Amino acid sequence: MSRLLPLAKRYGGVLIALTLDGNGIPDTPEGRLAIAERIVARAESMGIGRERIIVDPLTLTLGADPQAAEKTLAALRLIKEKLGVRTSLGVSNISFGLPDRETVNISFLRAAIEAGLDAAIMNPGSEGMMRAARGFESRDGESIDLAGAGSASVREGADLTTLSGCIAAGIASEAVSLAERLCAAADPQKLITGEVIPALDRVGRDFEAGRIFLPGLLAAADAAVSSLAVITGEIEKRAGGSVAGRGKVVLATVEGDIHDIGKNIVGVMLRSYGFEVIDLGKNVPPAAVCAACTPDVKLVGLSALMTTTVPSMARTIAMLRERAPWARVIVGGAVLTPEYAKTIGADAYSPDAVGTVRYAESIYSGNDPSDEEVIRPEDDKVTNDKEREIIPAMKTIAVPDMMCARCAARIEKALAAKNITATVDKETKTVGVSDADAPAAIEAIREAGYSPEYEKAGK
Repeated sequence: MSRLLPLAKRYGGVLIALTLDGNGIPDTPEGRLAIAERIVARAESMGIGRERIIVDPLTLTLGADPQAAEKTLAALRLIKEKLGVRTSLGVSNISFGLPDRETVNISFLRAAIEAGLDAAIMNPGSEGMMRAARGFESRDGESIDLAGAGSASVREGADLTTLSGCIAAGIASEAVSLAERLCAAADPQKLITGEVIPALDRVGRDFEAGRIFLPGLLAAADAAVSSLAVITGEIEKRAGGSVAGRGKVVLATVEGDIHDIGKNIVGVMLRSYGFEVIDLGKNVPPAAVCAACTPDVKLVGLSALMTTTVPSMARTIAMLRERAPWARVIVGGAVLTPEYAKTIGADAYSPDAVGTVRYAESIYSGNDPSDEEVIRPEDDKVTNDKEREIIPAMKTIAVPDMMCARCAARIEKALAAKNITATVDKETKTVGVSDADAPAAIEAIREAGYSPEYEKAGK
C-alpha cells in the first residue's frame, strides 16, 4: 500500500483491493472484511474516496473447499453492507477442477450479483455467462447446489463393504471404521499394499481419464489418509516404535508467492500414498528449501502460480544443485509448462497431484527417470480437456548488462511501451516472456540500450 496508494492519489487511478495479506487469504468472511476495512481506511486517510476503490474478496475453488462459494458470497455481502464500495471477482475460479465448469460458473455469477458483485472477471464469449449477467432481474431465485456436479460418479461401482471401496468412494468415516476392524484380524501392512494403494491407483486413473474430478480425488485422498493413520498406528504398536514411510518429499511454494492450494493438494495425495511430506508452506526462501533437504530426501516439489515468482523458482533450483545435488526437483503451477520447466533446470513437471505421486514412486522405487523423461500431460488429453487452461510456453532472455534496479526499471518501461507482458529479474539478469513476445522483447531491450542474449538463455 505504501507504494501504490501515493500513485493512485497522484494520478487519480482506481484501486483494485484484494483481501489478502502476508498470511494469505483469510478463511472467513470476517477476515476478508477486516483486510478491506484496513485498505479503505488507509486510502481515505490519503484523500482517496471510496468511489475509487473496488474490493475483490477473492474466489477459491469448490474442488479444494466445498464452502468456498458460501464464504466468498458472505464476504461480498459484508463488504457491501459495511463499506459500501464496489466489488469485483474472478468468477471462473470457483469451478477449477470441476466438471461442467460453465454451469457452475453461471450459478455462482447469479448468486454473486445478488450478493453485491459489481464487476465480474469472466469470459464474455460465453453466451450462458452473458445471459446470466443480462437477465439477472428475471432469475427465479431457486437455490442451486454448486458443489454437487460430478460427485455421484465417485461412488459408482464402489463396494462399500471393503476398505478399498470406501476409499475410492471418498467416505472417510467408513474407511476408518473398516480399518479399525480389519487391523484386529489382518496384517496391517497388507492392508496398505492390498487395499489402500490399489484404491488410490484406481482413483488416480479415473481422475487422469476425466471420469472423476478434483472433489472426488480429494475425498478419496482424505479417506486414505484417515485410514492410514489407523493402520500405521497399529503397525507402530506391533513394532514397538515408529514406522518408516515410502520416503520423504519436501514441498514449498517459492519465495514471493503466497498461493498454496495446489501444493496442499499434492501434499494430501503424497501422504495418502505413504510418503512423509515436509511441507515448508508458502513464500519460502531458497535457502530454507535447501536446509530441509537432508541426505535422505530424494525429491523436492516446488510450486509457483505467478509469472513474477518463476525467477525465484529458478534461483531455488540453482541453489539446490549446489547444496543438495542428490535431490530431484519436480515443479508445477499455472504459469509453468514442461518446456519451461526444463529451461529453469527442473528434473520434472507435472500438471496435477497424481503425476507428482507417480514421479515420487519412480524415484523411491529405484526407477529414477532420466532428464529426458520429464512428466508432461499427454498431447491428446491436453488438447481435448476443456477443463484445463493451456498456458503459452515461456522463454528466458539473458541480459548480462542489467546491473542494477534502475537498469531493470528501464527495461520494464521499454517492454511496457510495446505492451509486452514480461518478468524482469535483476538478480538473475533475465527477462521471462512468452514465445510469441520474445522477438519483440529482444528488440525493446536493445532499444533501451542493453544487450539481450536470447540464444544463450532460450532452449
